[in-house]
This record gives sequence, C-alpha cells and structure tokens, in this order.
Amino acid sequence: MITAPQLFAGILEPSGGEYCFYCGGICGQDHSVKKYVKDTFTNRDIVRRPSSQFICSGCVACFKNRDITLINGERRADQWTRLYSWIFTATKQIAATKAHLKEITATLFNPPEPPFGIVLVTSGQKQLLFRSIIAWSRDNYPIMLEDEIITVSRQELQNKMHLASTVIAAIGKPSLFEMGSNHAIRYFDYYGNLDSFGLWKKEMHNPINRLALYLSPSQKECQNEHPKNRRANTGAVPAQVSMFE
Repeated sequence: MITAPQLFAGILEPSGGEYCFYCGGICGQDHSVKKYVKDTFTNRDIVRRPSSQFICSGCVACFKNRDITLINGERRADQWTRLYSWIFTATKQIAATKAHLKEITATLFNPPEPPFGIVLVTSGQKQLLFRSIIAWSRDNYPIMLEDEIITVSRQELQNKMHLASTVIAAIGKPSLFEMGSNHAIRYFDYYGNLDSFGLWKKEMHNPINRLALYLSPSQKECQNEHPKNRRANTGAVPAQVSMFE
C-alpha cells in the first residue's frame, strides 16, 4: 500500500525491504535518517516508524523546496512545500493559499479521481504532507486541515458552510471561534432571532464545522448572501442571550 507522500511524488509501486521513518511506507536504503532528520527533531511521537533508519523518496520530495503550480495556474520557483495547501494525485501536485479558498472549496465538492490527497494548511509552520492520508473514494473521503484528519461528506459540508455564512454575516468570521453573549446580541440585532447562532454554538467544535469555517468567505461576502433584517432591531435584548455567557 502506498502512502500519501509516495503518491505526492508519483510513486505507485514502492519497493525495498525497509519502512519509512516518517510515513511508514515501504522503501529502500537510498535515504538515511542520519542525513535527513536533524538531531533537534523532537516530534518522534508523530512519525510512523520511529525505529527505522531510512526515509522513502516520497517524504524526501515532500520536504524539498520545489517549483510549484498554484491552483489558478500561477507558477512560483523554489518554494517551501509546508507553506502551501496541496491537492495531489500521482500525476499532479497543485498548490494553494488562503487566497484560493473558492478554488479549494470547488475542489472539495468535486474532488479528483482516486487516489488523491488534500492537505490544507493554516500556519505554514508544520510539515503536514507526511502525516496525511490518501483518499480512495470521492464520497466520505479524508482530508487534512493543519494536523487534523477530517472526513468530508459533501452534503454535510455544504450544510455547515451555509450555517457558517449565516452566522458570519452577523458577527464576522473571527467571532465564530468565541461565541459569547456579546456576539449573541450582535447576531440578534442583525436577524431578530438566535436560531442559527445557537446551532453553530452547539456544533462549533465539530471537525466538519472547523473545515466549513476555514473555507468560508469574508463577512462582507456573507452579508451579500444573508442581508440584515431591517426590522430586527427593536432595542430589546432577548433573555436567551444569557445562555451564551
């Protein structure tokens, strides 16, 4: 069985008598841990074969700087892979940034033919490709958001993105990480009810909700889809707001 880094490097039939230190894939002895793993590396709890002395060619490819093609067709030379999100198959490695959320979202709703991998970065500080896993189906498939594996159901993701955009329109995207009583007041002022606010508050820590929030557009864009209820502001604060303190 191939691993995600091997797929990223276009290696469909790995061979050898060893297992990769990072991804656990089958490999030979071409690349040693001594050469590629620094003494300062402390995350041995997240590698698949910490006792191995070798690294596969896929992981070597994931860690190297490379010339990349962005999802909009732009080309950039000599880039660090960890700075970018990736959509990859055995023949294509497409990079993306947060500026390409619309294109990333479109891909999640219409993913490539399997096998494929999708890794979405938020910090750019971590090597994520070796931790990711391969999707073998276009239905209920895994993606990686930073260091979390999330199973994507396209219908569920669509529903959660609609819910997120409803709340973002009223209180802004950063506020969906907090959701206190002051946000409830702002939401009520915008819509005249607390329906979707309470639902998002209840579900906000679910993995699929975190993915929906990552993909969601700005408050201004969400307000175009969900305009303010001009009759909502009566000056009265509902008693339910106290539930969100």
